[in-house]
Amino acid sequence: YEYKVMLDFQVNTYTAPDSTKPFGAAPDWQKAICSWRTV
Repeated sequence: YEYKVMLDFQVNTYTAPDSTKPFGAAPDWQKAICSWRTV
């Protein structure tokens, strides 16, 4: 489908604006991936 990965982020490293880590207990393999496809 020719999607381009713009961001591949491991969620357990995310730090919220209030300095907490709401996904800190998530496994290392869990990610949030943002993709783009030009049409």
